[in-house]
Amino acid sequence: MSSSTAVTGTYTLGETLVPTACTFNAIYLKAYCAAGCGSQTTLTATLYHLGSATSLSTNVTTTTTTNQVVTNHDTSHTVSVSAGDDVAVQMVNSSFTPTPRMAITLRCQ
Repeated sequence: MSSSTAVTGTYTLGETLVPTACTFNAIYLKAYCAAGCGSQTTLTATLYHLGSATSLSTNVTTTTTTNQVVTNHDTSHTVSVSAGDDVAVQMVNSSFTPTPRMAITLRCQ
């Protein structure tokens, strides 16, 4: 799964059903400020499973430099899912200004 969008506030991005049983063992987050980068913002991405937050989560804080990419990941936690389970990623943006660009990648094996 991967998603890239502008984010402000708190959003759950696209709940989806898992097609086969697997274990989510990584979440990667990449973000940058595209314009109006006078202040920093912290983004937190958390995997939700069956409507509840899991421990698989990571965050980044953008810089005040335009287009400077920041990354982080969590490979310490795992979440086992069964075929047909629903999962989603919640994004929380600590500030409404600036509006960052970001990408999330999950690994399920």
